[in-house]
Amino acid sequence: MSDFITKDDLKSLIDDKSLGELKGVDKCLDFGETEVFEYLNGLYDVQEILEKQKDDDGNDIRNPKLVMVTADVVLYHAFAIIAFREMPEIRVIRYKDAVAYLEKLADGEEETSLPRKKDEDGSIKTAMIVGSEPKRKYII
Repeated sequence: MSDFITKDDLKSLIDDKSLGELKGVDKCLDFGETEVFEYLNGLYDVQEILEKQKDDDGNDIRNPKLVMVTADVVLYHAFAIIAFREMPEIRVIRYKDAVAYLEKLADGEEETSLPRKKDEDGSIKTAMIVGSEPKRKYII
């Protein structure tokens, strides 16, 4: 995959020296991007997200929050490769926050500007929560 996030995007969250010391970053770009888009695939048009990354003038039009979340996931995997037991606490916290945000997106609980998938009739897919009242016990 690795079409959505680049090493330059990671530099907004980590300095050049630390990024250079990480091994397997290229592979982690794939891991992180795949993980993020698997969360989004149910409700969001991943293909459109990947296709619309720049406008006609070449300006970056990617969703900044999604770029940041994807970068956090990538960096977590990159640190896990080299020193899982010595992973910086900030990487663990940011990864957990990223996954929590992605779960909310996947469940339709978080508002976003990402394009939604459409049904065959052109209507936008929405998340639906199904439930019932708890079972009651009657004692006679």
